[in-house]
Amino acid sequence: MSSIYLKDSIYWYQKYVFNPISQKKDKRLYRSLKTKSFEKAKSRQTKLDIQYDKQYEKELLFPSRPLSVCKTQYLEDKKLELEQNKRSASTYRSDEITLSQFFKYINENHGDLDIRKINKAHILDFRVYRESQKKVKSVSTIALNLRVTRSFFSYCIEKEYIEEH
Repeated sequence: MSSIYLKDSIYWYQKYVFNPISQKKDKRLYRSLKTKSFEKAKSRQTKLDIQYDKQYEKELLFPSRPLSVCKTQYLEDKKLELEQNKRSASTYRSDEITLSQFFKYINENHGDLDIRKINKAHILDFRVYRESQKKVKSVSTIALNLRVTRSFFSYCIEKEYIEEH
């Protein structure tokens, strides 16, 4: 439920949304509607209600998850596959090393990002970073890094940590 109110001859919009920290609907959003007309303010209120409702719904469907938590869950699942002989030890080790490198790169440059905030640009930057490292001598090593990273993000989509783009 939102409301509009008049302050200094300008209409303002106000809405309370879900706060993940308190687990209550106590986070107050407010913005200027930049109009003196009540009709325009009502119209803009409706548009903002739709915008914030979509955003709130998305937050419920895809809650915030740090990259580190997703990486840990991914590796735990892959370790189970290893124990069930569905994955080789060398494949698991490769996944572990590559994701550690990816996580280290992201963490050093952006901090422990929410998995939903990582985009194609981050992955391409990781590729450039790996290409610039003197230890990496083979194009196939970088290709392996990208395959493992792609597999990780496919897992995140499958587990509904992120939505598919």
